[in-house]
Amino acid sequence: TRRFIMTGQGEWPRFLYSNGGCIIGPKDDPANIRNCTDAAEALLRIARTPGAVLRVTNIAESNFTINVLREAGGPELTAEPSSWLQHVEPPNGAGDGAMVIGAEAAGAYVMWGTVPFLKFLERHPGVNMEILVWEDQILHHPMVSIVVRKEAFPDANIEAARLFQAHLLTPESQGYIKSFRMPGWDHPVWFPRGVDNLGHKIYAPYDGEDPDNDIFVSPIKVSSCEGGNNGDMDGSESNNNNHNNAAVEVFTPLTPLRMHQSRGGVLDVQLHVRAAQFVSEPMTLMTRSYNGTFPGPVLRLKRGETLKITLVNELAGISTGTFWSASGGTTGGKMPPNVNATNLHLHGMHIPSTPYDPTQRTCGDNIRCIVPPGETLVFKYLVPADHPTGTFWYHPHVHGTTALQVGGLLAGALIVEDDPPEL
Repeated sequence: TRRFIMTGQGEWPRFLYSNGGCIIGPKDDPANIRNCTDAAEALLRIARTPGAVLRVTNIAESNFTINVLREAGGPELTAEPSSWLQHVEPPNGAGDGAMVIGAEAAGAYVMWGTVPFLKFLERHPGVNMEILVWEDQILHHPMVSIVVRKEAFPDANIEAARLFQAHLLTPESQGYIKSFRMPGWDHPVWFPRGVDNLGHKIYAPYDGEDPDNDIFVSPIKVSSCEGGNNGDMDGSESNNNNHNNAAVEVFTPLTPLRMHQSRGGVLDVQLHVRAAQFVSEPMTLMTRSYNGTFPGPVLRLKRGETLKITLVNELAGISTGTFWSASGGTTGGKMPPNVNATNLHLHGMHIPSTPYDPTQRTCGDNIRCIVPPGETLVFKYLVPADHPTGTFWYHPHVHGTTALQVGGLLAGALIVEDDPPEL
């Protein structure tokens, strides 16, 4: 997929849903991992149970998943040698079902996909194995759609592909994905894109945003295992019978970026400058943001296209009603600057510095254009056809407050895409 995209043959992938994965084991479950929603804790229980073994297919994606879980579980899982973990070679032509049969004979656990295992059970109902762990998102495989580029596939029906892609992302399609069930399994087997759009105070939706162009993930809520007592995470036994029954909520902050892609030769976006809370270790602070994210959305367009940014200043303060400053500052240097007045500069771009047009209320890449608190101004840029491609960035550039606003994380990436290679 990466090579296909980076060589200009397809558009950026769109996340559609996740294909469920699971940990399968004997029905008597000697390690007592049934109903675990944290796969790392399930592995700890297997590692602590004498004779218990997890078998993993020796392929890149499975090895990556198991290594993530080992790191999350700490020294007990990362210690070598690991007698509880067995890497097995992919069955030659026999399918992964052969690995399940082998695990059953050895009384071992195994990782596999939820759908293929359920189909396997339909053909082999006598197998004494069942799905024990399935809710942890690290076990799921993201599935994406990619619309090919007309330049690389001139005969492809790009418009129909985009319509079909949009159909798959509708609430109706995503709802069907979530509600679909397989015989004998009254739980989801696929997880819609919506599971990663729960909303968060940092990544809250903003006025005028286009969800179809958004790529962002909210923190994931993980609970501990339900039932069972295999000791605390540090290996000690607990005398509290309710200890392992309590749900322990852990919020893992992710750092994704929203992205906006030009369409039909134009990239038309809104940037709302507003206060937002930046949460990280070891500090939390209130600061300025574009659309409530740190950094702001990624803007992608091609050479020869038009970029239109509607900059909405939602910061507190009194508007002077003035959108032009001969000095590039808010007070001409005679008074302290208005710290919440802002503007836009495309750093590294070779764009004409068009001055403020009071009739159209527009401006180009000119730092003398000022957007006071409570005001809105449209910044329009035409990227020259011979403009260098590459990664640039946008940020405020009001004299007297540039360091304050940019140092407070008010910035975002701007990508001028490479031309597709000639065939």
